[in-house]
Amino acid sequence: KVESEPNSSGAGSSSGGAVVEEVSVQRVKKEEVNAKISAWQNNKIAKINNRFNRKDTVIEGWESEQTNKLYQLLSNNPVAFCLLVAW
Repeated sequence: KVESEPNSSGAGSSSGGAVVEEVSVQRVKKEEVNAKISAWQNNKIAKINNRFNRKDTVIEGWESEQTNKLYQLLSNNPVAFCLLVAW
């Protein structure tokens, strides 16, 4: 959005309006750049979060597998269960 305001003297000189228009254009460009930077940062953060969540899922799967193996070992071997309880 580009706005121009009349000169404070009421004469409506084009140089005063041009300065205001230039400032407005610069402000719009700055806002566009900031929006692009923010979008880029959000994209990078989302990629890092996704990578973390994938690794976390792998770790949780491994932990679950180890728990199941231990449960099977203890349920098939009462001596191992007694040793674990005594420990």
